Amino acid sequence: MDQQVALVLGADLSHFEALISQLMSSANDQRSQAEALFNLCRERHPDALVLKLGQVLHSSQPLDIRAMSAVLLRKQLASSGGDSDESPSYVWTRLNPATQSSIKSILLSAVQREETKSLSKKLCDTISELASNLLPDGAWPELLPFMFQAVTSDSLRLQESSLLIFSQLAQYIGDMLLPHLPTLHSVFLNSLSHSVSPDVRIAALGASVNFVQCIESTADRERFQDLLPAMMRTLTEALNSETRQTPRRL
Repeated sequence: MDQQVALVLGADLSHFEALISQLMSSANDQRSQAEALFNLCRERHPDALVLKLGQVLHSSQPLDIRAMSAVLLRKQLASSGGDSDESPSYVWTRLNPATQSSIKSILLSAVQREETKSLSKKLCDTISELASNLLPDGAWPELLPFMFQAVTSDSLRLQESSLLIFSQLAQYIGDMLLPHLPTLHSVFLNSLSHSVSPDVRIAALGASVNFVQCIESTADRERFQDLLPAMMRTLTEALNSETRQTPRRL
């Protein structure tokens, strides 16, 4: 088993890609063996394992391998609270600072570069859950500046991704976003009113709803009332689009 660990964590990425592929196998025996090897890598070499998952996100061509890597990375990095940080699947606190810094950079680079919508969503989920643990302690200071830049970028996909992250952060740690209330109001209003992308407008709608729900001050909530027409318009357009795309069965 030691030789297998050394092989999958070695310089040749194809061995690690093969392990990820086996983790998705429909054959129980093959999948069980792959899970045992993956768990051993996590137990003995958490830094190397997490960096390999990040390398797959950055370098692998097959979409299913990258997608599975994003899912696995989320499981290793994200703690849902309670006693989950005691689980063997949660390794963030066991990683050295250099690895933590590298993986944060890899995630932001990946969400900038990824063109596939389904995988972008998985990356947003991973970033959001990791950020919900780190931002309260000031342990990811570059994230919010990155997101405010991303939401005004020329890339519609990156705009959508940043809004999806804002939406989840509002659910997890909305109070951390309150100091940015004026900026977020402007961002949401602009995305709802002026974006040419329905996906961006829908993401902005979700982020707006989640953020307003975490605002306790009545005065601050009232500042978002001018978003209502654009929010209703976006919702109506989405419902109409869904109706048009539903095949007639009669």
